[in-house]
Amino acid sequence: MTRELSSIQGVHLTRILAEMERYNLNHVGQIRDNLISKCQIAYQDRWQENYEKNREYFKQHFELSLPEYKDLPLEIFQLTANFNVIYDKENDKFLLGEHKNFLFEFYSALLLGMNRDQVVEKYNRYWHEQESADLYKKIVSMQEKNIYTPLYIKLVEAFWQCSQDVGLTNYFLGRYYFAQRDFNTALDCFLTSKNARQYNPQLMYEIAKTYEALNDFAEAAIWYTRYISHNLEINKSMQFSFSRKISDFFNNNKATGENSLVNIMYAPFYRKINLKREGLLDAANTYAGDYLYHDRKMARDFFVGFYPHGAMGSVYKLFETIFSQGDNQAETIRNFDFTYDFMKVIGIEKEIEIEPEQGETLILPLTNVDGEVQDIAEFSHKHHKAHVYLGKNEFSFFRIAEKTKIKATCNLAVGYPIRLGHSPKRKKLVLNLLLDAMSWGWIKTRNYKDVPNIFRFFSKGIIFNNHFSISEYTYPSLATIETGLAPHHSQIINNGYYTELAPEHLTISEQMKKLGYYCTTIMGDTEGIYNGVSRGYDRIIANHILLDANTAVKRLIDHLEAFAECDNFVFCHITDVHPFNKKEMQVTMPTQTKLSLEDRTSSVNGDTSVNLGKTELNVTDNNYRLHRLDTILAGLFDYIETHYDEDEYIINLYSDHGTSVYSDKLYYLSEFQNGAAFMMRGSGINPVGLVEELTNTSDIYPVLANLVDFAIPIKVDGILPRCFGGLGRDYTVSNSIFPGQTYKLCIRTADYEYRIETKDFTKNNGTINLDGCKQALYRRGNDDEEIYDDVLREMFWQIALSYTKDFNIAKWYPAEV
Repeated sequence: MTRELSSIQGVHLTRILAEMERYNLNHVGQIRDNLISKCQIAYQDRWQENYEKNREYFKQHFELSLPEYKDLPLEIFQLTANFNVIYDKENDKFLLGEHKNFLFEFYSALLLGMNRDQVVEKYNRYWHEQESADLYKKIVSMQEKNIYTPLYIKLVEAFWQCSQDVGLTNYFLGRYYFAQRDFNTALDCFLTSKNARQYNPQLMYEIAKTYEALNDFAEAAIWYTRYISHNLEINKSMQFSFSRKISDFFNNNKATGENSLVNIMYAPFYRKINLKREGLLDAANTYAGDYLYHDRKMARDFFVGFYPHGAMGSVYKLFETIFSQGDNQAETIRNFDFTYDFMKVIGIEKEIEIEPEQGETLILPLTNVDGEVQDIAEFSHKHHKAHVYLGKNEFSFFRIAEKTKIKATCNLAVGYPIRLGHSPKRKKLVLNLLLDAMSWGWIKTRNYKDVPNIFRFFSKGIIFNNHFSISEYTYPSLATIETGLAPHHSQIINNGYYTELAPEHLTISEQMKKLGYYCTTIMGDTEGIYNGVSRGYDRIIANHILLDANTAVKRLIDHLEAFAECDNFVFCHITDVHPFNKKEMQVTMPTQTKLSLEDRTSSVNGDTSVNLGKTELNVTDNNYRLHRLDTILAGLFDYIETHYDEDEYIINLYSDHGTSVYSDKLYYLSEFQNGAAFMMRGSGINPVGLVEELTNTSDIYPVLANLVDFAIPIKVDGILPRCFGGLGRDYTVSNSIFPGQTYKLCIRTADYEYRIETKDFTKNNGTINLDGCKQALYRRGNDDEEIYDDVLREMFWQIALSYTKDFNIAKWYPAEV
């Protein structure tokens, strides 16, 4: 995607832009007069002629009355053959780096004599937007007056024709059918609206009210709880009142998770609503040692145990001791970083009998649930009888080859039996290694010398050298990798608000489970548990903060030895190179001892990881962690090459984003912060080494589908790269959709980088407003060389509009609906 540019980078253009900037600051008439003589007088006759022709056309074909030329709200100043600047008459300013709104786009197209189809398209976009906004106001006005007549339905139908907004249209319809007391239809509409745009407290309330009208108090309680939770986030002093039936349900049920408020980042913790305390939250609770009851309809059926460490049952005992001290200990427990063992179980029983099929051998996971810290279970079959100690809430594994009875004085959580055996249709090992925050952009600038072992191993496969993350931090990026969906499609956008992955979006782990793999997260955090991103795994070993490579490799090799008779799909999340602010985490010992006092104290404490600056401390520490990680992984690669043939495995190494600590200028979507790793080796992967084609994090999903042969859902954003026989990409899109901050988008091609940043903040529901956004176009790799070319900018602008069409609606869309 290249274009020959006219000489627009010269002194002439620079001076004119500087004059325009001075006018915007001082509004000196002489400056504007000079600019008119240089950039406008020679073209005015042509522009007026174009406008009058187009004005007549729209009057005849659209019955549209347009203002006279002299009354237009804008003027054009032509700086070069390829570049114009708009002057906004009402606001008396030149739009420098600020994109014109749809109305200005339309008028500019009329003046410049653009292709008639382009002009009509711009008019239609402007008309649809204005008509949608007008209809929205009328519909809301009728709702406020409680008027639900046939006119209301006609307005909603017209709104749908203009906006094509599934979420808001079905919300409006749900309100209508509820008013007609057709509660089942209302519920269908509200749930359809929820699937389209999940973060919506008012919709949560409408869903709860509808379930209550249907006498489904359990579901009503769940949705009232979510409504309360999100409104308390917005206004801590809000008061809530409910019907007697709902109040009784809240206060008289033990609320085994069905009406709990989860902290989406920190499974297995939650809080409960206590209406006797005016809607305040109870003290922190935990599902540890119990089912993860949350969201029972997704049938994830995880039991929350503890990964063993030290004496049998000691981890549970320590957890219980700390947690019993009171509410404020939940944070202490998170910082202590307990490792949880989320295991899918078939039930909790005191006695079970298991009988493998003829010739079959099973591995059975078991844990003691409510006995002593170390309790005894009796195993017996026709050849053998024995007693075995089981640690409390700590899974043990038993090989079962014949009909066996298990009996205990305590209750046992019984994991799903793991069936042994290899299939020629599967690989013996598919390993996904997520190296959190590994900046491939930085590694490239140093000619890969920081990762010699990683580079050597994957040079015998494929290394994507132009790979970019869609998001700037882990929570949405992990969901993109696991689903192949951009954040605005998965709706896993913001780690501050609970949303869940819709069941029709199949995750990688669900796909691998369907193929017959034993699916394990051998090391991970808990970010994907409550939202459903990790729901396909049989077992998830996870903690909240530090996921170190040494532990990961040891645990992974133990797992591969233990389950060598299975076809394994394993996910491993490692955070060795993820930077943390120095208020929370110590830097490595070599960093502490080798830096001067000035450099050792150069970092600003308390910054979030995405905002850490480039200091000697940050760079030195991250480089050391990178070298150390590479050294540790060398042992894993040696194990794989020794124990598996090349056609028996697929190793997939990637990062979810890069890091800011190498950037001279902080920009969330920079090559260092969004330039991510992606490389593969093994069965079906040609050993071509470095590949320069563009890819992004959503492409990992279709690549793996291609290699292991699972079906790709219709709605995915990932594209199969050309080196795997796919269509490949001409550009990648990265964006930051974070409520309370400006929306940022970056489109990259092989040659250019196009950036957008909005004036307004992203709303809590993930909607944005591109009106008046700042835009800039650069040469790739040189953000000091801005490109001024209207044709190129228009091309990128259309890509941006297409990408954001589902959520670029904030200017008339209500904040929380």
